[in-house]
Amino acid sequence: MKLLETLQYVGANRRSDKTGFEHVLALEPAESTAIVSSQQSLPANLATMLQVAGVTGASPEFLQPDSGTSAVAAFAHWFAATTILLQRSAGHDVSLFRVIPGEQDGQQRVWYEYEHSEVGRRAARLALQMIAQVIPELELEDDLAGERGENAKLFTEFTQYAAKQALPADTKAIINACARLDVPCLKLDRDPYEGVSGDFRIRKHGLLKLGHSEYQHIVDGTVCIDRSDSDSPLLHDRDAIFRKLTELDMPVAAQDREFRNCNTAARAARSARRIGYPVVVKPNIRGAGGITLDISAADSLATAVHAAQESGRQVIVEKFITGDSWKLIIAGGALIAVIAGLPVKTPLRPHTPPYMTYPRN
Repeated sequence: MKLLETLQYVGANRRSDKTGFEHVLALEPAESTAIVSSQQSLPANLATMLQVAGVTGASPEFLQPDSGTSAVAAFAHWFAATTILLQRSAGHDVSLFRVIPGEQDGQQRVWYEYEHSEVGRRAARLALQMIAQVIPELELEDDLAGERGENAKLFTEFTQYAAKQALPADTKAIINACARLDVPCLKLDRDPYEGVSGDFRIRKHGLLKLGHSEYQHIVDGTVCIDRSDSDSPLLHDRDAIFRKLTELDMPVAAQDREFRNCNTAARAARSARRIGYPVVVKPNIRGAGGITLDISAADSLATAVHAAQESGRQVIVEKFITGDSWKLIIAGGALIAVIAGLPVKTPLRPHTPPYMTYPRN
């Protein structure tokens, strides 16, 4: 099996208004023969293998090409459908793929949607590796074969990378709202834009440009950063956020009022004893990561403090509160969206949307 051509579409294109990759696939005669002999049983076998590996939404029906499909077209369908499933299992909002006749016998064009270009590339490579296990006669070129290993391990490694590149839920909500209201929206952290980094950033992969010309605004996460100078301390400084919420008499997690900011593990331990376990440790700099939940012992606390201090010397210790997390999006003084998060007791994992039937051709 060879990829004779690869095209990347970073905007609206001849196949869709979504970003996508288009490949020209070519099969050798022996590979086509092997596919024809197993064409009826392969969707079920591939679905089972994907399910065992942990891929959500895999079903024989979704992987089943239309009846009367040629061997190379059936292979193109399996490849694109698997690529979509892998991306969705990692929390990426993709659904579309197209199988287009090739210009020569034994060739087929296939287009599939991606949300993050590198995730799309890795999903395609992993899809080919998995299909090659179901079709032993399939010979992949060296640059496509990739690392060999257990499917579950390969899928976990892919998911660990891809989940970090997914758009935040609140950013998706803004993009969907823009689509409904016909507001121009550019994802500045996605191709063809290179994105920007720095201390001013609020939400990774959350930088958007809304509107054009004098009406345009830059949004990072849910904050309009080009008109938020007066509130900038509240965007990053957890201590400033705590003080402001306290002034407004809002409910907050209990902290040691004497030492809200701790710079040593010993001081953090004293604060934890005053508050009472279990506690949470987080860096004072918001959005920097390094948060450890549900700490119930001093030795775990010391490890959490060292992890948080990778983002800054000052760390915060506060009471751990069980329950569900919610994000409220407010614009113009009105509540426009409520996003459900994961229960804080649940280990973090990529959000998996419910299974749906994706458009084919």
